[in-house]
Amino acid sequence: MFLSRRPGRVGTLLIDRSPWSDAVLVLVVLGLFLGWALTTEPIGRTATLPAGTRSAVYISIAATSGALLGFTIAALSVLLALPSGPRLKFLQGTAAWPKVPRVFVRAAWMLGLATLVFTAGIVVDDDARPCVAMEAIAIPVVTSAVLRVAASVLLLGRLVRYSFEDSRSGASAAEDE
Repeated sequence: MFLSRRPGRVGTLLIDRSPWSDAVLVLVVLGLFLGWALTTEPIGRTATLPAGTRSAVYISIAATSGALLGFTIAALSVLLALPSGPRLKFLQGTAAWPKVPRVFVRAAWMLGLATLVFTAGIVVDDDARPCVAMEAIAIPVVTSAVLRVAASVLLLGRLVRYSFEDSRSGASAAEDE
């Protein structure tokens, strides 16, 4: 699968990517948008997404980003504040554990930025004609935020899978005694 460096490890590439690969992807998305926006008539773009709909999209993404930011911070806090014990020691020994702070902090930064950008977009891009500059800022930010949230969800899923593996191995060890 295209998201994996190793067979059977869906999402490894998404989790392990450097910030530079995010920047390249964001620049590609921005280039595609600007290519479309600068080669189409403003009237055509206005018909694509009217002002009221654009405002609703900005409000929706700002609210969703803010809520996801809260969940991301809560998830990171819970993972870092786990009481020490055999399960935590097991999780800390997995390959995914050292990535937790980096992946979740990147997601939190991008969600915070998305909340700010889309809240500003509600005010800035409220004219009948779309504000290309605002959209040129918003599209790469939302692209990067979606990638970072996806990486956080994949990493959290991996930790949950490891946790279940630990509980199964703990249960079989208890049965052996």
